[in-house]
Amino acid sequence: MEKYQAAVVGATGFTGVELVSILATHPNFELASAFSRQDSGAQLSDLYPALVERDADITLSPMSDLDGADFDVVFLAVPHTCAMGLVPSLLGSGAKVVDLSADFRLKDIPAFEHWYGVEHTVAELVDRSIYALPELVAHEMIAGAQLISCPGCYPTATALAAAPLLRSTLAKDDAVVIIDAKSGVSGAGRKASLATQFCPVDESVSAYKVAAHQHTPEIEQTLSGVADRPVALTFTPHLIPMKRGILSTVYIACEKDTDVRDVFQLYQDAYTDEPFVQVLALGAQPKTSSVTGTNNAQIGVAFDKRTNIAIITCAIDNLGKGASSQAIQVANIAFGLDQEVGLTAFRSIV
Repeated sequence: MEKYQAAVVGATGFTGVELVSILATHPNFELASAFSRQDSGAQLSDLYPALVERDADITLSPMSDLDGADFDVVFLAVPHTCAMGLVPSLLGSGAKVVDLSADFRLKDIPAFEHWYGVEHTVAELVDRSIYALPELVAHEMIAGAQLISCPGCYPTATALAAAPLLRSTLAKDDAVVIIDAKSGVSGAGRKASLATQFCPVDESVSAYKVAAHQHTPEIEQTLSGVADRPVALTFTPHLIPMKRGILSTVYIACEKDTDVRDVFQLYQDAYTDEPFVQVLALGAQPKTSSVTGTNNAQIGVAFDKRTNIAIITCAIDNLGKGASSQAIQVANIAFGLDQEVGLTAFRSIV
């Protein structure tokens, strides 16, 4: 069995440690190194003791030791705007790069600079990246890429919910897509902030970054691509008092004589061969608890006949299908492996 040497950069964050945990038991990827800017020299188990019992502990290396020539694949689990400083040398070394940040997702450079508030210092590399949502992008494109950009958590759940309908003739061409999405606190990352401390979050639900969330242009780019036309949307994210999970509810206006069974059939047909997407029976709705610690996405289909609006819900684990396990799924495809390898027994750390 062929083995590929893998590294995780940013291993102490929530997505980074999930990557470490999955890679530690992956039959084809060998976790060779894990890098941290702040905690180099420490054992990762000092921060996450559960790694010891899983034989997934590792000594954290300093960023100065990162050399892409030592690895077949490097996973970048770093904050947004940090990856662009690392990618050029990694690509030059010949390693494949799987980037979990937003730095190479948007093809529109001015849009990136507007929404993220920084200059893109390696804009010339953006066209070399493949935006890899495996259920919506040809696997041949992923397999041929050296720079792979993983979708964000909200865009993953939303695109899986909206794509089959938007690329059909049932959705109105001029429909504005309405997205109401809710996320657990881990979506904000490991870094402490007042907004994500226990007391402000517990027993409370709040909308945040209303009409201003940085995932908005990514969702628009993805949905416009699958619809083959510009798609306008309104996106409102909410923070809810749980550790992990996303539930995205998408509202799309449909043509006059649309029937719920037609919409349901679209989704069954679209995902029948996708091992990680489960379309629930009519009348059933997904729950975040059903996908926690997995790479699965569950989709529910409903239709309001009074208003001709389809209501599609999608539940994922924001640290799983929304980040780390999806990155492994993408890496499997990139190296010609079955996309399910290493993910059927995925157990969460955070």
